[in-house]
Amino acid sequence: MTKLKGKKFEIDGKICTLLEHLKDGGNSSVWIAEIDSKKFAVKILNEESDNKKERFKKEVEFCKNAKHDNLIPIYSHGEINNKLCYVMELYDKNLADLIEIGISFEKGFNYIFQICSALEFLHNQNVIHRDLKPENILVEKDKLVLADLGIAHFENSSITSKDDLLANRGYAAPEQKIKGLSKDTTTAVDIFSLGLIMNEIFTSKKPEGSNFALISDIYPWLIDVDGLVERCTRQNPAERPNIKEVSLELKLKFNELKDEITLIKENLEEHFEELDSSKDCDSEIKEKIIKQASNDILTAKYFFENKTTQELEKYNHNYHCNVHYKLDTGLRRDYMKYLLKKRCKRTFLYESSVYKNGYKYVPLNLDDNPEDKKLYEKFSSFLKDNSIVDGELLKLFSSCCNYHCEEIIQDLDEIQKEVENLDDAPILYIVMHIINIKDNNGDISCENEILVNWEESISNYDNNSIYMGLLKKDNREKEIEKVLNSFIKNYNAVVTKKDNGFLVRFENEKLYNDFKKYALELSEQYYIFNGDVLDLVRVEKEYDGIIELKLWNSFDIKNTLAKIVGFRKDY
Repeated sequence: MTKLKGKKFEIDGKICTLLEHLKDGGNSSVWIAEIDSKKFAVKILNEESDNKKERFKKEVEFCKNAKHDNLIPIYSHGEINNKLCYVMELYDKNLADLIEIGISFEKGFNYIFQICSALEFLHNQNVIHRDLKPENILVEKDKLVLADLGIAHFENSSITSKDDLLANRGYAAPEQKIKGLSKDTTTAVDIFSLGLIMNEIFTSKKPEGSNFALISDIYPWLIDVDGLVERCTRQNPAERPNIKEVSLELKLKFNELKDEITLIKENLEEHFEELDSSKDCDSEIKEKIIKQASNDILTAKYFFENKTTQELEKYNHNYHCNVHYKLDTGLRRDYMKYLLKKRCKRTFLYESSVYKNGYKYVPLNLDDNPEDKKLYEKFSSFLKDNSIVDGELLKLFSSCCNYHCEEIIQDLDEIQKEVENLDDAPILYIVMHIINIKDNNGDISCENEILVNWEESISNYDNNSIYMGLLKKDNREKEIEKVLNSFIKNYNAVVTKKDNGFLVRFENEKLYNDFKKYALELSEQYYIFNGDVLDLVRVEKEYDGIIELKLWNSFDIKNTLAKIVGFRKDY
């Protein structure tokens, strides 16, 4: 191969000088060449078979006549040392090079739109690429072109035999890997490859197997694109969308996101201008905060709308902690109300549980008992100070006995501090807390009710922490396994992993009652912990002595069960 370096050849009447060997493909080699003082790429077919030569000629014929911005143009063709060749534009990089560096989600969409445009053109011409992969997508600045149509299927072509195994196996559709089906492949094989490439553009990880990284783990607001990737990569080619469907769905999603981000940015700009300190803020810092905050708030919105508390556990609470956030007045009040109701309900349910055994608690006597009235007034005053008007909350409180009400009053300072913690916090830390009020209040708008704490963000902004990871790197699964193993050993329970939780069964009532009795006795003096325990031991099914509990999640195990079996002491 090195013997060709510096050699001159005539191609279509022009002198071509081979300067440098660039790469080898399956059946060809690519060189950097000079023609008329300009550099080009020259592809030389090394394969001598008639079949390969015919494919090469088809590729040249199609690409010379096809006029599309995102298909590699072929300028001329001929022979070098009796081997077929063609001259094309020289590109510095391919898509695989860009993926390795990392691609922003805006550019990612731009690249995918160009790939879709090229595929739509090919499919409308009844051409199937059949070897779509990042290495075959060439890049110059922000423009992409599809290259290497050497194994493409062209309309009315009889080159392909049924036993051919075509395409790079890493991006090939399942039907391309089965010998005997080569002549039956459809445009759906390109859709399968496109789905994998879309995922790789946004995650920077090559999708392998069936459990590859999700786009929404990097960009949570692209959760719908995960769904599109799933449809593109279905095993049955008939279930995959066509290229027009893919293109339209992506364009709608991208424009929707652009509008959302624009509105969020305008909102942030408006809040910033209202600040006394806005004039003292460096404009570069301001722009960086707004750019980051726009993505952060979009992330918060999609987490809030699409994730559960358990699903959020795998994310880093301190993600992007160089921008500080807080709740607006209304959401702050709603969160306070949620914590107060949670606290009062636990006590109310705890007291209610004794009634089935013939015992009872006496609620506050607001007519004749001055001490009870004083407790009620203290609680009412706390609600008033926090602008909370809620009859259900007052009823829950007054339905409890006086000494339990005293304990609730004692906990008010802690509840106040828990709310104040959200006055200056990373955005995911806030979402982890307020997501629990989603079912109680479906009107929460993260983009309007989670605000940038501008004063703290401006004074403490540190660009070095902007790339803190979204996903946690912890040993959560090992921790859960240790706690469960201890529980199983001590109480002879049967634990089965199910969906996103754990199914817990006892083969007889005695085993269950031993566990329940110990857990309740341990938690009796800690009322918040006691409420968690009551939830943990709740029976879902009971038949012929077999007890099945409600589904446990990882929070139940890492916190409540860990305390019961002795892994934690923070009651």
